[in-house]
Amino acid sequence: MTEIGVTNRDLGAGDLVIKLSAPDRTLGRKLAHPSFAPIPPDLGADAFDGAGPFLWAERDDRGGLLKRRGPPRSQPSHPALGYRVVGDPDDALSAYDRGQIDVTCPVLHSGRSLEAMLAHPDLHWSRSNTFLVLLPASPLGSRPDVRAAVVWRLDVEELGRRFRLALSPVSGFTGKSLPPTSTHSAGSRQAEVPSTFLLSRLRFAYDPYPPNLDVLKAVIDQLGPMSAGAELLEDEFSAPSRECDFRLAVLVNSLAYEIDAYRMIGALPTVRSDRALDERWWAQVEKYDAARSAEEQVASIRALDALLAEHHPAILLGRLEQPYLRRKRMGRFDPASDASWENI
Repeated sequence: MTEIGVTNRDLGAGDLVIKLSAPDRTLGRKLAHPSFAPIPPDLGADAFDGAGPFLWAERDDRGGLLKRRGPPRSQPSHPALGYRVVGDPDDALSAYDRGQIDVTCPVLHSGRSLEAMLAHPDLHWSRSNTFLVLLPASPLGSRPDVRAAVVWRLDVEELGRRFRLALSPVSGFTGKSLPPTSTHSAGSRQAEVPSTFLLSRLRFAYDPYPPNLDVLKAVIDQLGPMSAGAELLEDEFSAPSRECDFRLAVLVNSLAYEIDAYRMIGALPTVRSDRALDERWWAQVEKYDAARSAEEQVASIRALDALLAEHHPAILLGRLEQPYLRRKRMGRFDPASDASWENI
């Protein structure tokens, strides 16, 4: 897909139509991206508010018709939006400066393009649904006492200030924090601290993309003497080839499918090998799937967040904020916010 157009011209006040130049059977899944974010039809009107203001009315592999599930909050100021797919962030920055596009997609930049982005007068920041997570990747990293020892020493607020992650700790993939009883404080220790010898042997793998290496270096600094002999290994997350104890992963939890990241964590050995945790985890996932209201869905998500904070089968480091450019005539449009659709 190279270009997509979305418009409400010649339609009802609450309708949008999407037309693709070539068929795409995965269209519905791609529209889980928060800049599009229609709601899956089976969720109905009680879906999370964050899932977007639209429901599918018609759909096939060449597009479809979306109807607004409620009245617009304001008078439309943008009669249409055209999306161009630009694979290279540097090319997108150049296209913006040439006046070819009015908003860039929030994305992490590196090198000179990052310097140019941060110095740009049209710079804005968008809180994404992208989370940095440490995934246990070995028997050592999967040990509850080792995971707990890592969690107790992390200062996720400091990581947030340093790397533009969420400025407060997040204990779940909806981006909301749990109360202070989270294991991100030392008040809920339930296991003996493993020997410094074991912890000093930890190996951390990362994708060679910013800011992964710098984040891991900061994590190692926070772990202190226990990480004196820790190794940092460059390794592609999508095709891992090096053994490690923890792997820094970038997980995206779409607004339209808020349960996805929890399913991913539930498939980890740290959950599946713990029978009690496995049963409790997947019971909440099943409750979410069977929920008949937004309140029931929220209750299941919060229960999963509590399990995540209690057992830390994966260790959340924070939620990324990403820079983007936007012209003044676009008003308050945010390409990663569903509220933007209320003004189309």
